[in-house]
Amino acid sequence: MEVLKPFIGSAFRSQHALDALSQLALGYAGKPLDLLYSRLGGLNGRFFPQGWGNLGIVNLKEDIDLIKQGAWASEGIKMDWKLLQQGSWENVPYKLFEGRFRTPCVARIYDALPPESRTGRVQLLMPAAGWGATQLQAGSAPLFSSRHTPAAVLHLAATGDHGFSRRLRLGAPLLQQGVCQLVLESPYYGARRPPGQRGSKLCAVSDLLALGWATIFESLCLLGWLEAEGVAQRGICGLSMGGVHASMTAGLYPRPLAVAPLLTPRSAAVAYCDGALAPLMAWRALLQDRDVADNEVERVVAAAAQPVSLLHRARYVRLQQLEQHLDMVAGTQELCHQQQHQHQAHSARQQRGEMQSAEATEAVAAARQQAAALAVTAAAAVEQHIACDHMQQQQQQHHQQLSWQGSAGSAAAVVQQAMTALANSASGSAAAAVPQLQDVASHQHKPHKQAVHSSGQDCSNKFSSSLAGRDDASTAMQEQQKQRQQQEDMSKVDDSWRRQVWRRQSRS
Repeated sequence: MEVLKPFIGSAFRSQHALDALSQLALGYAGKPLDLLYSRLGGLNGRFFPQGWGNLGIVNLKEDIDLIKQGAWASEGIKMDWKLLQQGSWENVPYKLFEGRFRTPCVARIYDALPPESRTGRVQLLMPAAGWGATQLQAGSAPLFSSRHTPAAVLHLAATGDHGFSRRLRLGAPLLQQGVCQLVLESPYYGARRPPGQRGSKLCAVSDLLALGWATIFESLCLLGWLEAEGVAQRGICGLSMGGVHASMTAGLYPRPLAVAPLLTPRSAAVAYCDGALAPLMAWRALLQDRDVADNEVERVVAAAAQPVSLLHRARYVRLQQLEQHLDMVAGTQELCHQQQHQHQAHSARQQRGEMQSAEATEAVAAARQQAAALAVTAAAAVEQHIACDHMQQQQQQHHQQLSWQGSAGSAAAVVQQAMTALANSASGSAAAAVPQLQDVASHQHKPHKQAVHSSGQDCSNKFSSSLAGRDDASTAMQEQQKQRQQQEDMSKVDDSWRRQVWRRQSRS
């Protein structure tokens, strides 16, 4: 893509645009490249030149019973190990071992395999120091250290993957995490390839069936061997055909297992009939309707298709179970939603009730405070009114005292004036009467006597009137005292009544 940069616009020179352009180019060029690869691969022969082979090696009922009985766990594998290499990868020391074992397949498959494929080969790449390291010896010595809990991954071969080097390079980075790599060489591949086979071009269709059966059964036995050696964390992976075998192995293995299938088709028919391997097929030899054992191909293929029918039936039953489970889950979720909604509604009602009760409590408290304030105001008003009344009463008493003192003073002055006038008139009358009596004749004695008598009577009348005025002033004073006493009594009664009213309002 760096070469194309000078020939494309500046808008397409970013790394993202270049990646998108390369993906688009590979998408359009993928099929032509696959056809070119298949043509080049066909130079050394075609797939299945001997036709169908012996399809009688397939026995579905026996194979299912064998897997159910766990024959792979009872058979076991006995390894003969040897150290191939020691070194360091990315500053991680490692050891590479190779082990050989007799394939544990049943007699029907064991006899169908060529002699070269009856001895299995594996290579083990593991850390030489740190987590998961151990010392491997020949025989039945422990493979993994008991001080740690090691992990291991089983790698299966893709179509045309001979030997171990490609998968060892793929799994080498896992050494940094202390994960061991166990690489299985498939039958008909590498050192297990029969001499009459050209590369990975199997001679017959039955060889493909034997290869798959043996690879899956050997993988199950190797996983059981890892479990027996104390490897608690196990995984399996594969590319293309290896991914198909890894998926099938994981479906049959009853223990927890990590699976990583890469570029895995759902069936080999896609690659052999419609894909890149279709031009490499020996179609002329495959057009015959019988195999080398005189078995009808259609009947055998129909029998071999029974697993697909069983899978479809199991999938249908499983789908029904899943639908029932989903219905149950949906019902449970709906019930949970209803209960949650009811709980939320109840909580909302409870909160509203609490808020209303709080508001009522606050209203009652406010009313009480307002009533108390009104009572205090009324009490203050009553006390102010009482004080005003008391002040008015004091002022009235003071005015009454002042008026009484003025009346008494005026009465005393009147009396004093009457007495003075009486004395003056008496003395004046006597002084005036003596000369008159001496100078006037006797015939005037009687009128002078009447005048004296009238003057004295006038003085006595004035004195009597002054005394009567004094008595009236004292009587008026007594009446005013009685009225003042009555007003004081009324004010006391009014004060007592107002205090009682204020106390009642304060209590309420």
